[in-house]
Amino acid sequence: MYEKLIAAGPLFNDLRATLRSPGAAGHVVQLTEALDDAARTVGEISSTPLSADQRFALQKVYRGMIAAKRLVASLHDLHKE
Repeated sequence: MYEKLIAAGPLFNDLRATLRSPGAAGHVVQLTEALDDAARTVGEISSTPLSADQRFALQKVYRGMIAAKRLVASLHDLHKE
């Protein structure tokens, strides 16, 4: 479920350096795609039969992934200026 996030892990480890690197635009694409993919997977899982508590927990994870994606993109925009 988190394969792309795990692969992008080193880019997250020092996000500041990632955003300042010469290949930042490509890294940001990789990071945001990984977060989007994880959110999509969580969304698919939450559409299966689950308890209310499980569904609520997955919704929090989903919203967190979307928020993280927006944050990475916003930080990238700030570093471009």
